[in-house]
Amino acid sequence: MKKYKCGHPSCNKNPSFGESGTRRAQFCAEHAPEGLVDVSRHRCKHPGCVVSPSFGANPSTRPEFCITHARKGMENLSKKECAEKGCINRAHYAEQGTRRPKFCSKHAKVNMIDVHSKRCCHEGCTKKAAFGMSTIRRTEFCSRHAKGEMVNLHTKICIHPQCTKRPGFAVDGSKQAAYCSLHKEKGMIVNVYRNVCRHPGCKTTASYGGELEIRPEVCAIHAKPGMVNIRVRRRNALAGISHGDSGKRVAKRPRHPCDVPSVSGPVKEELCEGRRQEGENQ
Repeated sequence: MKKYKCGHPSCNKNPSFGESGTRRAQFCAEHAPEGLVDVSRHRCKHPGCVVSPSFGANPSTRPEFCITHARKGMENLSKKECAEKGCINRAHYAEQGTRRPKFCSKHAKVNMIDVHSKRCCHEGCTKKAAFGMSTIRRTEFCSRHAKGEMVNLHTKICIHPQCTKRPGFAVDGSKQAAYCSLHKEKGMIVNVYRNVCRHPGCKTTASYGGELEIRPEVCAIHAKPGMVNIRVRRRNALAGISHGDSGKRVAKRPRHPCDVPSVSGPVKEELCEGRRQEGENQ
C-alpha cells in the first residue's frame, strides 16, 4: 500500500491538509500553505464550516456539528466526562500506564497523571509537554527538560517586547493578564492567575486542601483540621522527598502557633495553653 507523505521537500510526515472541498491531503500541519484546511477529519455539517464536529443528538450517533452550530439539546459526544458522581468536567487524569482518562483535575487521585495531554519526550518523564521551538509551534518537552531556546507554547507570555515570562498582572477588573511582574504598569492588580483562598474576603494564596486533593483551596490561616499543604507536597514529590521528610523545609514563623497550621503535615487541632484558657473563660 502506497503511503502518502507531506508535499514539502524532505518531510516524511503524513499529510492532513488540503484544499477546502476536497478529500486529498497534500501537506502536514507544519508545512500547510495559508488557506488549506484539515481534510483528514470530518467537518461540521453547517454550510461553509470547516471545524471538526463534536456535538450530536444521541450518544449512539456520530458527531455532526461543532460547538458554534450545535442544535439545541445536542450533547458533546467527544467529551469524556469525569467519573466522579455529579461532575460534568472533562476527564484528563488516570493511573500511569493507561491511556483512558477517568477523572478531571479536581477529582483526580494523588498518584494519577494527565493522560489526555502529550507527554514530555525525555525518557522516563511523565510530565505534560509544554515547551518547544517558537518557529515550529510543536510541544516536545516539559519545563525541566526543555532545550536552550525553547519557549512555553501553552502559556500566554508578557506583551512587553522580547519578554517570554508569563503575565500575571492586569488592569483592575480584567481577568486577561498582560504583563509580568517586571514589566507591569502602574495601577495594575496583583497576579490574576494566582489560586486565591476560598474563604470570603481573603486574598491570600491558597496552599492547603484535603489529603486526597491535588489543588489547594484555602490559605494556611483558614485551613481546616486534617488538611495538608498541597504545594509543599507537590514540591517534595518532584524532589523525591517522602511525605514524612517534608519537615526538612523551614517554615516562616507564624503570628501565633494556633493560627497557622504545620507547613508539611496535617493541620493540628491542639491549642496552646493560652488559647485553651481563653476558650475556657468564654
